[in-house]
Amino acid sequence: MNKNSILLKTILEIQTELRSNIDELNMGGCGFFAIIMYSVMKRYGFNCKIVFYSSREKKIHNNIFNEIKSKNFKNAHDLSVNHVFIKYKNYFFDGHGFLFKGIDVDVTGEFSIKELALSLKYGKWNSKFSPNHNILQTIKFIIENEFKRSFSVTKELSLS
Repeated sequence: MNKNSILLKTILEIQTELRSNIDELNMGGCGFFAIIMYSVMKRYGFNCKIVFYSSREKKIHNNIFNEIKSKNFKNAHDLSVNHVFIKYKNYFFDGHGFLFKGIDVDVTGEFSIKELALSLKYGKWNSKFSPNHNILQTIKFIIENEFKRSFSVTKELSLS
């Protein structure tokens, strides 16, 4: 199996684990999933992006990011978005499944990891997924373990 096939299989395994361990991940935890998944994928050499759908235009988010940079937090709660997910090649996915652009979801814009971190810090999100919650450790544990398991097998195969 090539590296991309292994990645897609790994994503499916992660989604299965997350669905069975975390209810309502996409009801406030999608941004945390995206930031963890993005970081792990980058570490393993996969070029991906964090994208989002919002009922507000991307330029509104950009204006708020600029306000935050100048220490104005008055509108920071507006940084929350409808859904955050990962784009890898032509695939869009979140912690529970693959999405089809134009059918399941539209893309409003792209977040840098720093922008998503600000959005998670200042936006309105489900408190069940606060940065200090054990659920985030579970998400991180599942993602990292599946990548280690899947890609250590790849290394072993390439050595033989």
